Amino acid sequence: MYIKRNAANLTVATVAEHCEITQIVGSKDRSVQHICPLSEPLPAGLSFSRTASPELLLKQLSHSPLAAVFTCKQAVPEQYSLKPALLVCDDPLGALTKAVELFYENIRPEAGISPLADIHPEAKIGENVTVSAFCHIGEGASIADNCVLFPHVTVYPFAEIGRGSVLHSGVSVREFVKIGPNSVIQNGAIIGADGFGYIPDPDCGIKHVPQLGSVVLDQGVEIGANTCIDRGTFGDTKLGKAVKIDNLVQAGHNVRIGDYSIICGMTGLAGSTTIGDKVTIGGHAGTKDGVKITSNVRIAGKSGVVDDISEAGDYGGFPAVKAHLWRRQIAALSALPRYLSKIRKLLKKENLS
Repeated sequence: MYIKRNAANLTVATVAEHCEITQIVGSKDRSVQHICPLSEPLPAGLSFSRTASPELLLKQLSHSPLAAVFTCKQAVPEQYSLKPALLVCDDPLGALTKAVELFYENIRPEAGISPLADIHPEAKIGENVTVSAFCHIGEGASIADNCVLFPHVTVYPFAEIGRGSVLHSGVSVREFVKIGPNSVIQNGAIIGADGFGYIPDPDCGIKHVPQLGSVVLDQGVEIGANTCIDRGTFGDTKLGKAVKIDNLVQAGHNVRIGDYSIICGMTGLAGSTTIGDKVTIGGHAGTKDGVKITSNVRIAGKSGVVDDISEAGDYGGFPAVKAHLWRRQIAALSALPRYLSKIRKLLKKENLS
């Protein structure tokens, strides 16, 4: 949780020094008191611009009351006299993220166990742990040092929560799940629910396949609100180091996601999907069960991956193909009505219609 600090004494020069920025265009002495979006500027505010165009930057700042803006070198105009100072750097968003430390403090609830928490006598609780009201921790569960459990977190028997992890309200961690150190699970996420496994049965019609595996999250994993990570059928569902998953994502049983991959909101990963390292999947995309996606792949939002992807690069569409081919398909599709009109005229002319 972030709490705003007193920023009364901060100036453009102070911010630049903290962010190790040496090139400033404009006033260094102006007061800086807020961080705000470029589209909603505040007096004495600090923001950033993504543009690399000097003309667009001038347009963005022409009537802005901001005190300063982080911008890249390519966007700095040859002549500049507007009010906001320009803090010139290679990574404007990264610089603004570092500047947050000056304006906000990341705090955690006070360590301790609420008397309203329900903790099994055989659960293991480490040092400096926060267990809030109405949490339930089952038999044999392990909560390592420096963890924070906000109200109404449920940890099933024999689950393991790694050191320094944070579980927000409404999280459910099922039996035998292992969450690595310094992970963050957002509100309402469910880690380790039964996978969707059924087979035809002559007696009852459909029979449930026991989901005997678990879920293993490596260190630094972040799971978004109301996301579901299903447990494996026989083996485990596994997420690699520093995987980041957005809100409302469904990962089916036995999914494997490699290190440093990013899965955006409302994506559905069918069972046994295997994803390599440093893969990014855009929002509302989906995969067919059992597909394999190699490392260093980017998949556009709303795409459908129905075949293995064995070559790094950008992909999009349904079915997902290489991005350059997908763009050609879209262009051809948009031109189709015009072509059909021409074909009809030709057919009519030849009396073939």
